[in-house]
Amino acid sequence: MLLLFLASPIGMLAQEKIINEGVPADLDKETLIILKHEAIEVGTEEESESTRKYVIRRQENHNRVLLEFNAELEEAAEKLYPFQYILAFPSEIDSLMKNGHKYVLYSNAYVYDYLKGQPVEGELIVFGYYIKNQTGNEVFQTFELDEMKIYDAKMIMRKLRRDLKDQFPGAF
Repeated sequence: MLLLFLASPIGMLAQEKIINEGVPADLDKETLIILKHEAIEVGTEEESESTRKYVIRRQENHNRVLLEFNAELEEAAEKLYPFQYILAFPSEIDSLMKNGHKYVLYSNAYVYDYLKGQPVEGELIVFGYYIKNQTGNEVFQTFELDEMKIYDAKMIMRKLRRDLKDQFPGAF
């Protein structure tokens, strides 16, 4: 799980982080940034023709399903998330941080490195989802999803909602 944190492109571990389970105690008073998937550039440097075709097919599939995912995420967040939130692309995190947003629901699924090559045969890629305090040094581990589920917006929101119920039972 820690390796997923280390690979983060937005410097989440530039300083030592405090890793907690669950959700932040003040999440009900803050706006959570919930990430949409964004399109990626299709292409690979794989040498094998069959591997190259497979990787490109995965990348094209990502770009094809993200529109449906993002629309589903908008609907699921509205129905299942009881507090303030904003939907944004990973590339918008830095500007949102400057505007005072404190928390982001993050996963390395939004880095898209897993789409740059062929996965190891027989291994399922699992991504940890966590809420990162953008103003401090805390990371809250929430849930995990395998690569087959990261485009299921309803599942993401249901899993987050389950974690919220533990901390904020009165909100439901």
